[in-house]
Amino acid sequence: LIPTGPKKNMAFDFLDISEIVKPMIMEFLDHKWLNETLCTDSPTAEFIAMWIFNHLHSKLKDLYSITIC
Repeated sequence: LIPTGPKKNMAFDFLDISEIVKPMIMEFLDHKWLNETLCTDSPTAEFIAMWIFNHLHSKLKDLYSITIC
């Protein structure tokens, strides 16, 4: 948790996460042909979750799982 300041007691600020996640969604997922943007011929939910995790892991250092709904 962040110990002080305006983000005190937050593990993550959702605005900070959104600034990383939204561009990824717009570039690769939203209204896209997933076979092309994700470089696969089988974009299953499991594959998409793994792809998102791999794409975000270096940007969100404490990321440990992805849930697809």
